[in-house]
Amino acid sequence: MENDNTVLLNPPLFALDKDAPLRYAGEICGFRIHGAGVPFEAVILDKATGEGLIRAKEPVDCEAHKEHTFTIQAYDCGEGPDGANTKKSHKATVHVRVNDVNEFAPVFVEKLYRVAVTEGKLYDRILRVEAIDGDCSPQYSQICYYEILTPNIPFLIDNDGNIENTEK
Repeated sequence: MENDNTVLLNPPLFALDKDAPLRYAGEICGFRIHGAGVPFEAVILDKATGEGLIRAKEPVDCEAHKEHTFTIQAYDCGEGPDGANTKKSHKATVHVRVNDVNEFAPVFVEKLYRVAVTEGKLYDRILRVEAIDGDCSPQYSQICYYEILTPNIPFLIDNDGNIENTEK
């Protein structure tokens, strides 16, 4: 989730060691994330079951990066045949999609819209105004409708920002 450090994995993060149920040798001691500048860390929750989680080191921003892809590797607590090296799993790819939150309000493209019209004439479209929203997802960045706030004026605005007059 954007601006949060929670990463919900599907499926959950688990690593298994064929040395189990041997104490230490059959346990997972941790995970390593591979990739430059990856804003996530992997944490072991239970060495015996190999359960872990991935969390953001700092809140992620959908507007900066909608997605992150990196590889992860588990390593066990045992010693390798040479007595020194832990054994590592194959690398698995993790793809994180950042869910957007509605943090930006719409803003008009122009600060001032100006148009001249001829008196006594009805127009289908006098002017089109446009607003944009800085959120990264269509769900939160789409402008749904426009509204004229000034009361008792002879104008209408449609959902696309087109302004028309209602009186000559």
